[in-house]
Amino acid sequence: MQKRTLLISVNIIIFLLVLAATLIFTQVLWGRLVENLIKEEQEHEMTFAGNIANILRLEMENQITLFTQIAQLPEIQSSDPAVCNQKLDDLFFKYGKKLTNIGRMNAKGIFDCSYNRDAIGVNGPSVAPHLKTIIEDPEHRPVLGRIIPPVAGTVSAGPITSFHVPIFDKNGKFLGTLGGAINFNDLKDKYLKDVIVLQQGYAVITDDNGDILYHPRTEFMGKNVWSEEMQNNTGRSQALNEMWKNVAAGKTDIVRYVFEGKEKIAAYVPATVLPGRVWGVTVTVPLEDLQKILLTQGINRVFLQFNLTIAAIIILAFILLQFFEVRWLFKPLNNMDAALKKLSQGDFTDADILLDGGGKDEFSQLSQNLRGALAVLWEKTANVDEAVAEKTRTLESKVAELEAANKAMIGRELKMMELKKEIEELKNK
Repeated sequence: MQKRTLLISVNIIIFLLVLAATLIFTQVLWGRLVENLIKEEQEHEMTFAGNIANILRLEMENQITLFTQIAQLPEIQSSDPAVCNQKLDDLFFKYGKKLTNIGRMNAKGIFDCSYNRDAIGVNGPSVAPHLKTIIEDPEHRPVLGRIIPPVAGTVSAGPITSFHVPIFDKNGKFLGTLGGAINFNDLKDKYLKDVIVLQQGYAVITDDNGDILYHPRTEFMGKNVWSEEMQNNTGRSQALNEMWKNVAAGKTDIVRYVFEGKEKIAAYVPATVLPGRVWGVTVTVPLEDLQKILLTQGINRVFLQFNLTIAAIIILAFILLQFFEVRWLFKPLNNMDAALKKLSQGDFTDADILLDGGGKDEFSQLSQNLRGALAVLWEKTANVDEAVAEKTRTLESKVAELEAANKAMIGRELKMMELKKEIEELKNK
């Protein structure tokens, strides 16, 4: 009984170990699936960020090329502000859909004509340092500015920047610059209109000095990522700071970070919008969005069903194992135990029936051997009984003879006693 209990205990332990191993395996499989999904999403984000970066780069290249061509128009080079303004009005309605303003600045840095008439007379370098660069540059190469406050009277409020190309006359004389103002509040509708990343994902555009050119949270736009305010907002995240450094250096990579208590993954790609100028495009997605994908696709339900199925199979296998152990192991042992009890009571017939095993397994062979031993014992017992019966008959015969002799002797004794009595009576007479 103790061994049976031990065997059942071992089976239960093995069952629990197998069940635990199966659950661990499914959890590892689930983790691998999540990691693969994250990896796929990272690749998707990298592609997405790359596409946005290409759009921005091509847009700036196209604008620079377009404005370089426009700068050669006679109306743009005209010394008559009215002629220039009229042409700028026409150009703005034709090409200015992604711009806030188009203006011409003379060689002294003063805006002398502009689509936005309020900008006329404004000293450009005093508002935007990059305009001073293009004027002082001997080659007057195109420039792209940093974020600057909007010029008074601009159509759209919010942080803006501008790009400018040089204006040369036919003799190569530098006449000034022609440029356009970009309002970053309009970037979502103009450049990022179709950017949809899962449910909570979004794109961020930063300058190579850390200025946030675009962010879906408008309170962050125009802020510098290294400012005390933004560092406090990001919790001085080492991962984010490393990302900003890489973005400014024009690197491409993927990073995991925590922002406002949510773990996120982000892919960042540089957009070389002008020689020496890089905008960084970062696409970020919370991990909980990926988990929602798993819930939406029912993968977790599939895993739950898989776990329940595996558990049911293991339990069924355990029950079948117990049944076969009882059927093939414990039952023959129980039969042999009962047979030995019958044998101890002298019941050879029932003991022989209980040991009737026709299989070829070890227990059947043991039963056969025990039956053979019982047969020999039965034969010997039968011979002993016959001998005892013969001796009993002989003994009974001798006992009868003795009883007869004893009766005869008793008769003689009685006769002797009568004779003695008669002799005594004769002597008395």
